[in-house]
Formats: sequence, structure tokens, C-alpha cells
Amino acid sequence: LIPETISEHVVRCVSEGLANVIQHAQATAVSVKISATDQTLHVTLQDNGQGFNPDLIPAGHYGLIGLRERARLTGGKLTIHSQPQQGTSLTFNVPLEAA
Repeated sequence: LIPETISEHVVRCVSEGLANVIQHAQATAVSVKISATDQTLHVTLQDNGQGFNPDLIPAGHYGLIGLRERARLTGGKLTIHSQPQQGTSLTFNVPLEAA
């Protein structure tokens, strides 16, 4: 069972990630994968959209900043893998023992 404080952050991260796909990615497909070990919850959103350079996020785009902050609040980490024209993968890893 995932603690409520963790599950709330995860649901909001998935929601924000999907909103980013709809608004920015021009994707035709997106997947959400959730798995867990005894110690860690893993959530990955992957799309086949236009991708971007994660080091060059334009000013005023706060969605990824918010996702990183949610990860930090749970003691977890957000990892972004993306390249132009190659889609994007967001992975949110949250330690369950910190809950």
C-alpha cells in the first residue's frame, strides 16, 4: 500500500506530465508505467512527441519545475530524458521508506 502523502504527489505528477504531453509534445502516443519495490515507487511517462532539450527550458514553463519540486518533497527524484524529434521520458522515483 502506498502512503496517501506519496500517492497524492504521484497522481499530481502524472496529471502534470500528461498535461505537458498534450500542450507541448505533439505526440500520438503516451504510456504511463507504475511499478514498485519494497523501497521505491517508480513512475514513468513516455511519449513519442517532438522532444526537447531539457537544458533549454524556456522562461515561463513551470511544469517541469513543479514536478522536480514534488519529487524533492517526497525525498525522490525526477529524471528527464528527451531529445528533439525523439520523444520524452519522465521518471519519478520515490522512496517508500521515507513515507
